[in-house]
Amino acid sequence: MTVYRALDIIPSQTKLPEKPPTASIALHLIIENFNKRGRGRKPARERIEAMLERDYAMVKNGNCDYKLTVAYDPDPERELPRG
Repeated sequence: MTVYRALDIIPSQTKLPEKPPTASIALHLIIENFNKRGRGRKPARERIEAMLERDYAMVKNGNCDYKLTVAYDPDPERELPRG
């Protein structure tokens, strides 16, 4: 098969997959000590921030303020899971 014949077979316009709609959510996160010694706030904050960056494209706006981007299903017939 020649290159020209292959180019005739390939469609001229390829559509990119549609991105699901997203919502921006503002989050104010405060972590407090669990016991009197007060150890473990920094590792807890780092773990939470790493999870939010990985799953929700988190952007840090301040010391305790974050902006999350969450994709959602626009189908109004679909019910939300109950917790």
